[in-house]
Amino acid sequence: ERLLFTVTAARPAVEKALQGVSQVTQKRYLSSTEDHVRVELRAAPGSALASQIGALALTNGWHLHELQVLPPSLEETFLALTESQALPTGTEM
Repeated sequence: ERLLFTVTAARPAVEKALQGVSQVTQKRYLSSTEDHVRVELRAAPGSALASQIGALALTNGWHLHELQVLPPSLEETFLALTESQALPTGTEM
């Protein structure tokens, strides 16, 4: 699952708050100014990341400007398709 969000907050506050979201496997800060932060997060599928980030924004009093679940990248789709077609170990063609 990939998620993109933008909040009115200082980056150090966002970084600290995101440490408490255990499902996040990867964080990428796309941009930040003195009072706005834009972040892309990755987590395992089905982790309900959007609702967690919404709750985090509410708890911290952040104004949430953007919150969107992104579709899988082309690479992620390719890997998912090819992994599901992989032959079991020891199987010969």
